[in-house]
Amino acid sequence: MQHRITTSQQEPSVPDRLLLPLIATGHGSTHWYAGMLSALLPAIREDLGLTYAQIGLFMTGRALLGACGNVATSIAADMGGQRRSILIGSVVMVALCYILIGMSTSLLMLLFFGSMAAMASNAWHPPSMSLLGERFPDRRGYALGWHGTGANLGQTLGPLAAGAMLSYMSWRATLYVNVWPGLLMGLLLLWLLPMLDDDRLARQAKGYWSDLKSGLVYNTAVMKVAVLSILRTMGQQGLQTFLPLYLAESLGFGPALVGVG
Repeated sequence: MQHRITTSQQEPSVPDRLLLPLIATGHGSTHWYAGMLSALLPAIREDLGLTYAQIGLFMTGRALLGACGNVATSIAADMGGQRRSILIGSVVMVALCYILIGMSTSLLMLLFFGSMAAMASNAWHPPSMSLLGERFPDRRGYALGWHGTGANLGQTLGPLAAGAMLSYMSWRATLYVNVWPGLLMGLLLLWLLPMLDDDRLARQAKGYWSDLKSGLVYNTAVMKVAVLSILRTMGQQGLQTFLPLYLAESLGFGPALVGVG
């Protein structure tokens, strides 16, 4: 897909040795909250009196709407070039949405705020991955590997922290306290990536949409990868949703051990 790109100003010279850990850490901060939520599900279910089917509905709706946010943000990043704003907004909005999840008193509120959090979290991927691809054209696999490692660390450490905190406070208080990682990450991005908003991409809308169809929608190789990704995500979501419930309710594990599991 080729387009004419004009920039009002060149992107800032953020050192690669700084950019890569910064983006990986930001990715980890968004997955910190997703990992935390899994460890909190037994307490949420007990407090709100939800059935297993309702928990499944909550996590499914959250994942589906999060995917919609991913697609919308990828188009916005391509056509508008507001990558810095999207990255900062993603980590901050995730943190704020989890405060709102902590205020939920019904399944409907949980589903609404959880979906908002998932959309904000998934908004991170398109601008961060496109930025890494541009800055590491000859080492994209290496850069994206570190990006994925950041997510894995966040997804691993989040449940551990949530389980430990849940031993001493409610699930709501745990979410309130954990607003800080996202807010601090937003400030860090604001400080270290101060000029990414100057990267304005001028695109022909008609050409963009036609190339999007031919290069993506009608590309069988891409669609096969997408199907495999869907299947992988289904299995991952199922484990992250019901394994903590099984550990807590069938095996009698405490919050700290559920976080480890």
